[in-house]
Amino acid sequence: MWKHKRLFFVAGGILIAAICAQLLYPYDMALPLARSQGSVVGFRTRNELAAQFQQQFESASVAVANGDRTATRKLSALGATLNADRMADTLTAYPLWLRFIPFSAIIMQPQVKTLDVELAGTKLQENTASIATELSYSPTDATLAINDGKLAVVAARNGKTVTAKDVRSALITTQYTAGITKMTVKAVNAPPARADADIATAKAQAELALSRTITLNIQGKGEFTPDVATRASWLVIKLDVTPATLTVDRDKVLQYVNGVNGKVAVSPQSVTVTVVDGNETGRNGGTNGSALDTAAVTDELSVALIDGAKPATVTAAMQPVAPGIIYARSYTNSQEGLRAYVAYATSTQNVRIVVQQLDGPGWGASGRADESLPSASTYKLFVAKMLFKKMDEGAIHWDDPILDTNVSGCFDRMTIASTNPCAVEWLQQFGRDNMNDYVHFLGFSGGTSFTHPTAVHTTAGDLAKFMIGLENGSLIGGDYRNRSSHPYRNGIPTGVKGTVYDKVGFLWDYVHDSAIVYGPKGTYVLVIMTKGYSYAYIANVARQIESIMYP
Repeated sequence: MWKHKRLFFVAGGILIAAICAQLLYPYDMALPLARSQGSVVGFRTRNELAAQFQQQFESASVAVANGDRTATRKLSALGATLNADRMADTLTAYPLWLRFIPFSAIIMQPQVKTLDVELAGTKLQENTASIATELSYSPTDATLAINDGKLAVVAARNGKTVTAKDVRSALITTQYTAGITKMTVKAVNAPPARADADIATAKAQAELALSRTITLNIQGKGEFTPDVATRASWLVIKLDVTPATLTVDRDKVLQYVNGVNGKVAVSPQSVTVTVVDGNETGRNGGTNGSALDTAAVTDELSVALIDGAKPATVTAAMQPVAPGIIYARSYTNSQEGLRAYVAYATSTQNVRIVVQQLDGPGWGASGRADESLPSASTYKLFVAKMLFKKMDEGAIHWDDPILDTNVSGCFDRMTIASTNPCAVEWLQQFGRDNMNDYVHFLGFSGGTSFTHPTAVHTTAGDLAKFMIGLENGSLIGGDYRNRSSHPYRNGIPTGVKGTVYDKVGFLWDYVHDSAIVYGPKGTYVLVIMTKGYSYAYIANVARQIESIMYP
């Protein structure tokens, strides 16, 4: 009996001792079996716990993923605030009434499994935006290209869009632990504009074209095989259409064929045709050559390159090439020779010619003499004729004032310096319609017009008629004739011998010269009107004409 009483007193003493110990257990100390983040932290004071929590908070990181990309941030950088006191309360909470329960200090095993944090503020806003940007990316279109003779393929890939709102929602709802806390955020897939299927056909054709050896077999000349780099340069991949297409750059294939043709072609020997005074007098030489039909060969190579159903060998035969013709033209010193030269020049070049001997045999020739075109300054000859008429009528005198000079000075400016103001002034005084009536009354053609909408027009025939009338005095005589004749150093004067009195004209790309030539062997009138040529060209024509008339 006593033995049982002793056990009872011992047990009671233990219980009382436990309760006393529990009543004396510090209120700021973690319970003996308390755990934080999986580690036992019993018997640690609140200050020690706070320091541990702060260390865990500062080292904690967040890894936000969208499936294939991850953005990592320090938890503290997200604007998080650590509630260390609340975490310590969880581990140290031991109210008085529990302390009267024997062994409750051991039975209670409080745990802090996560960091008690709150996220808010501008740092959170900034980081959610930057994380969303890091996790978002544009889709990649399927791409096909040929680089250095090799096919380069980029597979299509979806893009992903992550919003700052979804990132923020994930961040503020996640429980964080020491170390790295991983989370996945929702992402919206963005499909590419060009899928792998869109380039599949072009890819297959390109692979065939690059792997297939194409041979050009030229009968009697041998075989030519373009290398892979050359074949690759012929291919054109078009990705701006759906599906993508593969075509052949025909110009580049033709360039290759022309190179081959340059090696195998045989040039023909030209036929020389002798032409005297416009009449053929003989033919010499002339043999056929041979060459590829480059257009046909180009077409066949282009098809064989990308059409696997076609033979890989293109067979071509050399085609005959007719000889060219070289004309050896010459002109006799005769009326026929002169006419033949003028006819050839005016039919093959943009020129109008009238030539007329005023003595000797009286040869003459003309070509396109009636064509009307801008006269340039040559119209001033007709203005001078109207001026002389007005002077004969007493309406105008040499010493009458005009502009900043008198009539005599203005006339010299118009005819010698070939300036325009005086001629324009007289045209205004005389009237353009009156000018037309007067020159037509004198017998000049309708091709000479002062009312044309673009510029004054005339013809080589009318200018020649004027110069003939000036030289023989039938149109302008006496002192007027002397005042109207002036030498000029370019054009016809450069190409002929003797003294030349002429009137030139140049407007836009029109260049003209009308002249009276007093040569050592005869006198003649020569008019040359051109478009797109120069005074040097006019001099060459004049030289050729004079050499025919006066050898």
